[in-house]
Amino acid sequence: MIKAQNLEGLADKFNEIKEGKYASHQREPLGQGFSRGYEWPEKTENGQIKFGVPSTGLENAKDILYPQRGGHNEPSEVSSLYRKTHGNFAPGEQKKREYEWKVDPNEHRFGYAEKKVFNGAALALHSERHEEAFPKTIIVKKTVEDHKGVANDILGVSKNLGQGQTNRGPDFVHGIKNVQGKDPWNAGRCIHGEPSEREVMPDKDLGKSIKPNCRNVVRKEEDTLRSFGVPTIRTDIPNKQFRSVADYQ
Repeated sequence: MIKAQNLEGLADKFNEIKEGKYASHQREPLGQGFSRGYEWPEKTENGQIKFGVPSTGLENAKDILYPQRGGHNEPSEVSSLYRKTHGNFAPGEQKKREYEWKVDPNEHRFGYAEKKVFNGAALALHSERHEEAFPKTIIVKKTVEDHKGVANDILGVSKNLGQGQTNRGPDFVHGIKNVQGKDPWNAGRCIHGEPSEREVMPDKDLGKSIKPNCRNVVRKEEDTLRSFGVPTIRTDIPNKQFRSVADYQ
């Protein structure tokens, strides 16, 4: 321990007297263990008394934690008492609450038992042969069915709005008819219009360059079907001996 100042002679003695008043100085003297003020007998000072239970020196911790001969077998009365008070069940032991059943729990089955159906695979393949596959016919009042026809949505039929419409046939169409005549103006004519034959013809410069000095005018007759420009894949020149390693990305 490094002190802030080194005292010598009487100054050191006076400082020790002053520090001796503190409990920390009395219980934790410098260079000694913590003193709790116990008054030990004289035998402890000579080293004749040792604390704790002496062991044989031949037992190791592994044999104590994992005994080869099995654990300590308690009597059934003691184990049942700890099982009741502390819920101390053995590993894998089933909890038994000692209920007094009026039936044998090993043989009795709780819940609703369904009727056994035989030939299940055959009935699944041929459901039309099963008697219970179709609902039974129940006769009800006509007023109930009429109310369902008005209030509910029937599959494949438009909803009844309760206006009492009569059957008008499949060719009946609602709404106002279009302009009468042999050549009515419809939506198709509104989109495409009525172009003349001249307007339908393609443009004269279709597929041709209209920029001055850039027209592909051939001077020779054999160049009529010639494709001008450089092709993307050059087949007109021989391939190089080694492939280029340039990255064109």
